[in-house]
Amino acid sequence: MRLKKIKLAGFKSFVDPKSVEFPHLLTGVVGPNGCGKSNIIDAVRWVMGESSAKHLRGESMEDVIFSGSQARKPVGKAFVELIFDNTVGKKAPGDYARYSEISIRREISRDGRAEYFLNRTRCRKKDITGIFLGTGLGPRAYSIIEQGMVTRIIESRPEELRVFVEEAAGISRYKERRRETENRIRHTRENLSRVDDIRSELETQLARLKRQAAAARRYKDHKQTERQLQGELLTLRWKGLSEQIEHEEVELGKRQTELDGQLARQRGTETEIEKKRQQLHDLNDSLNEAQGKYYQTGAEVTRLEQSIQHARDTYQEKLREKSQLAKGIEEAQKNFQSDSEQEQALAVKLQQTESTHAEIQEKSERTAITLAEAESAMSDWQQRWEAFSSQAAHPAREKEVQNARIKQINSQLQQLQQRRNRLDDEKKRLVVNVEQDSTSDLRQQLEKRLAACNELSESIDKLDSEITQVRQQIEQTSSALNEAKVQQQHNTSRLDTLRELQDAALGSSDQSLPQWLQQAGIADSKRVANAIQVEEGWETAVDRVLGSALKGICLGGQGLPVNKLDSLAGKGATFFEQISTGRQSERQLLASRVTSTDVDLNARLANIYIAEDVEGAIAMRDGLSSASVIVTRNGTLVGHDWLSMNGGEEDEAGVMARQAEIEQLTTQQEESRSQIEELAARFNVMQKKLSEKDALRRDSREELNRETEKNNHDNAQLHRLEAQLDQVRTRLAQVDNELKEIDEQVVQNQSELTTSDSLLQDASRNADEIERQRAEFLSARNLLQGNLDRERQSARSSNEALHHLQLERQEWDVSRRSLQENVRRSQQQIEQLKQRESDLDKLLADGDMPEREMQEKLVELLQIKVDEEAVLKQHRDRTNELDQETRELALQRQNEDRTCQTLREALEQEKMKRQEQFVRRQTLEEQLNELELDVEEIISSLPEDADYTVWEENLENVSRKILRLGAVNLMAIEEYEEQSERKDYLDKQHADLSEALSTLEGVMGKIDRETRTRFKETYDLINDGFQRFFPKLFGGGHAYLELTGDDLLDAGVTVMARPPGKRNSTINLLSGGEKALTAVAMLFAIFELNPAPFCLLDEVDAPLDEANVSRYCDTLKSMADHTQLIFITHNKVTMESAGTLIGVTMAEAGVSRIVSVNLHDAEKLVGV
Repeated sequence: MRLKKIKLAGFKSFVDPKSVEFPHLLTGVVGPNGCGKSNIIDAVRWVMGESSAKHLRGESMEDVIFSGSQARKPVGKAFVELIFDNTVGKKAPGDYARYSEISIRREISRDGRAEYFLNRTRCRKKDITGIFLGTGLGPRAYSIIEQGMVTRIIESRPEELRVFVEEAAGISRYKERRRETENRIRHTRENLSRVDDIRSELETQLARLKRQAAAARRYKDHKQTERQLQGELLTLRWKGLSEQIEHEEVELGKRQTELDGQLARQRGTETEIEKKRQQLHDLNDSLNEAQGKYYQTGAEVTRLEQSIQHARDTYQEKLREKSQLAKGIEEAQKNFQSDSEQEQALAVKLQQTESTHAEIQEKSERTAITLAEAESAMSDWQQRWEAFSSQAAHPAREKEVQNARIKQINSQLQQLQQRRNRLDDEKKRLVVNVEQDSTSDLRQQLEKRLAACNELSESIDKLDSEITQVRQQIEQTSSALNEAKVQQQHNTSRLDTLRELQDAALGSSDQSLPQWLQQAGIADSKRVANAIQVEEGWETAVDRVLGSALKGICLGGQGLPVNKLDSLAGKGATFFEQISTGRQSERQLLASRVTSTDVDLNARLANIYIAEDVEGAIAMRDGLSSASVIVTRNGTLVGHDWLSMNGGEEDEAGVMARQAEIEQLTTQQEESRSQIEELAARFNVMQKKLSEKDALRRDSREELNRETEKNNHDNAQLHRLEAQLDQVRTRLAQVDNELKEIDEQVVQNQSELTTSDSLLQDASRNADEIERQRAEFLSARNLLQGNLDRERQSARSSNEALHHLQLERQEWDVSRRSLQENVRRSQQQIEQLKQRESDLDKLLADGDMPEREMQEKLVELLQIKVDEEAVLKQHRDRTNELDQETRELALQRQNEDRTCQTLREALEQEKMKRQEQFVRRQTLEEQLNELELDVEEIISSLPEDADYTVWEENLENVSRKILRLGAVNLMAIEEYEEQSERKDYLDKQHADLSEALSTLEGVMGKIDRETRTRFKETYDLINDGFQRFFPKLFGGGHAYLELTGDDLLDAGVTVMARPPGKRNSTINLLSGGEKALTAVAMLFAIFELNPAPFCLLDEVDAPLDEANVSRYCDTLKSMADHTQLIFITHNKVTMESAGTLIGVTMAEAGVSRIVSVNLHDAEKLVGV
């Protein structure tokens, strides 16, 4: 590749569109300071991907856009385009090798939008940099040497200087591959580590799940056996109940018949009772009427009798009262007399007891003295007893301690037994909690949610597959679209080239003829090449025959402006005045292959015959006149005695062929445009479909995430419940340990209890002697206590006698005063009784007259009562007879009712029993339905001698087996299979990752080996070139490169230089010019080894003197043979070495302009 042209506009000081061409390999850029020369280098670096504004001598990327001047406004957009000639030198890599030209373009606007274009197609920055990897070109490559960079290169650190060698060696692509490989290795190792962690965790889970799965399989087998035994046991129960129900149906029918007969008899008795009750009701009405009359008469008799009796009682009462009054008076007189006598007797007793009271009081005082002496003796004994008790306290205390210890141990044993009972109860509850495992429902729910998650995952996988297919279609469509655009771009480029060639061939580039046509008023006239249509395949023949006439102007019937022809003298022009007549030519003439409506070429093409090839033409010429000419498809002319092969000048051949190709390309462009629009529409539809699929997949994934969160929550709850079960099991183990400790404590306490009993017996033996002495003390105490008691009894008797006598005297005194009061009241009572007796004598004197009248009326009423009583008796007798009969019937009915009730209760009991059996059988059927078992099938499979007890024992055995299994994770089987599959998948992944890691490490090793090899080879070649260029530039001396390390992958590069006549040990001791020449020598060594498509040198010769500049220019000329060099300079000697000078000026402030001068052409002009 060679840099052919730079196009730029709006970039820094180049505000107007400018095109800078580089026709020679050695091009100089000159101009005064500040005119914008370095902006050309900035433009090249920017378009090649420079992203740092600092390296472009700005603060922000917006600074590269022209910001205005005094006379111009700022522009809003800047672009730079590099056009490379891909037919010279090393071609572009990949698919771009087939293009004759490659253009890269970068645009930027003030809104920050930046775009890259590759061959006028939008692309990425990576695509631009990818083309120039390893070529030495790039925004910061060694092919672009800006001001001051020469010194920086030679003073760079070894690591920085190594970069230039790597770029020359083309290692940059290896480094990129190595970086990508390192990233892949890192990701692979991270994935491998994650897989290892997951596999380790899965191995632990699989070991646990394997045990749980085995238990679950045994549990399922036992449950299946239990289900079958339950079904058979339920069937045996069902069969027995069915037989009982059939028997009960027969008994129920018998009891129902018996009850119906008893009810019939009961209804007959009730009818008789109703008849008797009706007769009794009628008789009771008559009885009540007679009884009413009888009772009314009896009431009158009773009233009269009561009145008579009252009169008699009143009289008798008064007589009795009078008699009683006499008795009362007599009795009151007797009481009066008796009380008077008693009062006198008490007075005598009080006088008689005075002497006895004095004697008893004296005896009581003597007894008190004797009692004091006995109490003193008892006090002395008490002192001796206390002394003895203090000596005998230790054995007693020991006995008490042991008794207390025994009591305490017994209490501890009781507490331990209570604690054991509590622990036994807790153990039972814990066993119940373990047996009542509530995780099964949660596992089922978790299983359902897992199934839902699997469905969502399958849906997402399906969407992923569909999205992958759509993306593949999009990629195919995008690839087809890009190919179509590339083809369109290629056709456009080809069409532009052909049009330029066609314009050049037809002289359209010369503006003098169009200006003349404009002045002559025939500017609309067509060229002959544009006015005619040639049959396909005969374009070359027409080109050969018509030649320059194809440039001719078709006047289309207009008159030829003869008066203006003088102005065209020396410019060459052909005019055709006559338009086509539409006349058909012979098929053998060339004119038959040319059609036009604007020009008539029949005269021009007369006697021009056609032939397919030279042999045919030669065969035809014998029959033609000497003026006739035969032309073949490839443009060979055959005359009567001559032959001319095609090969004329370039501008006079191929016009019509190019015109045909232009028309064909124009048609292809239209078709390509339609195809691009169709592909773009299809691409948009697929993008929309992809968006919809992505949205649906995103929703599904969100739902899957929600379900997964719920699943994780349930899983956590399940783990929590399992942890609780583990805690219960742990507590159960603790309870067992505590029970064991309690048993050990009981054994220890019993041992201590035995020891305490032994000590208690010893204390008891020591206490026997003390007990004997205590008995003696107690015997003495009893004697003293008996004497003391006798004295106390004597004193108590004396005191009691004295007290009794005192109480009698007080009682006699009180009685005497009471008798005195009674005597007074008796006198008053006697007087009152005598007054009442006088009043009664007056009342008894009136007589018994009212009683006789009431006696006569009573006799009449008694006779009436007797008559009514006889009638009443008759009614009563009949009523009693009917009542007796009714009672007998009622009693009979009660007996029958009790019989019916008994039968009914028996019947209801039978019905309830039958209903109970029905319910039990229905319950058995429901249980069998729940077990999904059929009764008839089980009955047919059961042996005839099937025993319910045997089946029940078998079921209990199976149930015990299930119980011994404990808590079982039924999901363990599926979980084990799933985790096993996952483990296998992870094992495969692990193997694949290990293999990929090994492969990547092998690739890394290969890259490193290749890098070392290329670096070493390149380093050696550059070192050789540097050793050759250094003395050439310095006119002597020597220099070489040196590695700073042993590892070629990261060893730095240092420059060791010694100009002629000097002994400098380091590069820092060189002068500025020497450093510049040393850097140039190294750069030229790199260019010689790996020539970049072009190299930009910005004032590299500035620090050099004339002698060094001459040697520098000679080196530039020698390098220009294989590298395109573009340098900026102010040195005239350097300017003279350039093939083309490009001048940059700034006639207008802030705006750069470009003037190009071809020095080779200038030398020719000077030579002329």
